[in-house]
Amino acid sequence: MRWKLKVPYEGVDQTLTGSGPIIANGVLYLSIASMMHGYSDVSAFDASSGKVLWRHRVEGTGIVIRQDVTSDMTAGLVLQAATPEILYGTTYTGTITTARVTLIALNATNGQELWHQSRPSSATPEYGYSQVVCCV
Repeated sequence: MRWKLKVPYEGVDQTLTGSGPIIANGVLYLSIASMMHGYSDVSAFDASSGKVLWRHRVEGTGIVIRQDVTSDMTAGLVLQAATPEILYGTTYTGTITTARVTLIALNATNGQELWHQSRPSSATPEYGYSQVVCCV
């Protein structure tokens, strides 16, 4: 084993997203969701050394634990794919009857959001699985 990582949870409401980490172009990307506060912390690590390259918080990625309020369908930015320039992820928000899927593109070198596109979704996501996104 070259290196290991203690996942930097800040509270009991945080969890790894359903896709787990992805490795692309020598970089390991990891997304940790806050289920109560509606954000995901995305981190990039050098896959060979484990050195942290960057961390970035993405707001608005869903809330599933709330008292007296209907929850979003899922929580967290699910990482899908990466090119040397762009890291892609999706998140589902809204209820079963008003679902929205959002595709988010982050700069792969610093984590800054490049763009996002949100659309109504007629599909119901299955917990523990992620939507497939093709990158060209």
